[in-house]
Amino acid sequence: MMCRRSTHVIVERIAAATRLSPHYVRLIARTASYRYKVYQIPKKSGGMRVIAHPARVLKLFQYWLIENVLSLLPVHPSATAYAKHTNIRDNAAVHCKQNFLLRIDFKEFFTSIGGADVDVLLAKNSGVFGSPLSGEDRHVIRQLVCRRDALSIGAPSSPIISNAVMFELDSRWYRHCRNLGVVYTRYADDIYCSTGEPEVLAVLLGEIRRDLAENESPRLVINETKTTFVSRKRRKLVTGLVVTPEGRVSLGRKRKRYIRGLVCKYIGNRLEESKRAYLRGFIAYAQSVDAAFVVGLIRKYGGEVIDAIRRGPPGGKDNPTV
Repeated sequence: MMCRRSTHVIVERIAAATRLSPHYVRLIARTASYRYKVYQIPKKSGGMRVIAHPARVLKLFQYWLIENVLSLLPVHPSATAYAKHTNIRDNAAVHCKQNFLLRIDFKEFFTSIGGADVDVLLAKNSGVFGSPLSGEDRHVIRQLVCRRDALSIGAPSSPIISNAVMFELDSRWYRHCRNLGVVYTRYADDIYCSTGEPEVLAVLLGEIRRDLAENESPRLVINETKTTFVSRKRRKLVTGLVVTPEGRVSLGRKRKRYIRGLVCKYIGNRLEESKRAYLRGFIAYAQSVDAAFVVGLIRKYGGEVIDAIRRGPPGGKDNPTV
């Protein structure tokens, strides 16, 4: 008599890897939507952003899925967010030499990607998993990575899924942009298109709108209030960085001025402890995207000061060493 192949391979693999019972894995999957800590943080543009942070065991299962399943899904090279060995500077740098920039933003990007989109994604890419995922496997994965049957901001699995879900759109738009002489990148929910011919971008935006309206999965909506056209005469912002008229990526004057002010307070021992870790993070961020600015800080304030900020507090207390 032939043994019937289990249709819950994913459940069994998660159970074996975590030394938990298959029954418990299924329980977590069924009740996953209730296993999030939900809170709100203010948006820079106003309003509040909902963060849903998964409970420890659910997060453990999501990380297992990232490592063993989701990392096998295709992601287009033009998608520079959440990828290894890339950062926001890489996304901005490719647009430096262009005179005109179009930025397209999506409304509620993560939560617009639903459980049905996850199922379609897994079914379309079944061949990359070695042995095809069964319908039951796809259903369990859908339960484990979705809250209320949609991706959430705060789940570690949401970024990699969103990039994979966008693969076909990224591929299509990248090819079309290349044919038009337009540089295309996407960083999370922001698309950037740049070129030397401004008229091209207006036409391109209309084409992307029509393509989205006809696209069945995912169903995304452009945030018209954040969709902008910028020329070289004006300051170009790409993933929060300034692309200068000279074609250089910069933190921008306002942010540089703010960091210098924090350094001055640090030297004068007037920087509260809560802001000192914040300053360390800012300098690390600046080093990765605008190293020339950090060199300028070292010249102005001295290497010992900047090194002391970078090292952090000895013994857990932040005190200037100079």
